[in-house]
Amino acid sequence: MVATASDGLHGMLALLTSVFAGIMLAHHRRAHGGLVAQLRTIERLTASEKAKAALVTDLRQSLLAVRTLAGLLPICARSKKIRDDQGYWQWVETYISTHSDAQFSHGVCSDYFPELFPDLPLEDETGRPA
Repeated sequence: MVATASDGLHGMLALLTSVFAGIMLAHHRRAHGGLVAQLRTIERLTASEKAKAALVTDLRQSLLAVRTLAGLLPICARSKKIRDDQGYWQWVETYISTHSDAQFSHGVCSDYFPELFPDLPLEDETGRPA
């Protein structure tokens, strides 16, 4: 068989096409791997953002649920009323109930029990006579 110049040219074109295809395949694999890594990163970030949003929501709800008193409370030495920010005097129970979630249950301490109930025997915390 006789080799012609066009056969050599065809062989060279086939070789160049194969090299070009190999280079393009390598670039495609590298780009595809980068895109897959970016998609995984985006998925992790999305999950992290959702978890962060849920945590922020939980923290906000917790802050709404927690009501504490702090700072200096001006209290009357005689009546034990507390002066509010508007300058009005309120019973301690009213002020604390308004500004916190505390509730009150009243009793009489042993110092004042005999004065208020002179005919009743004084009892200790267990309910036995003191």
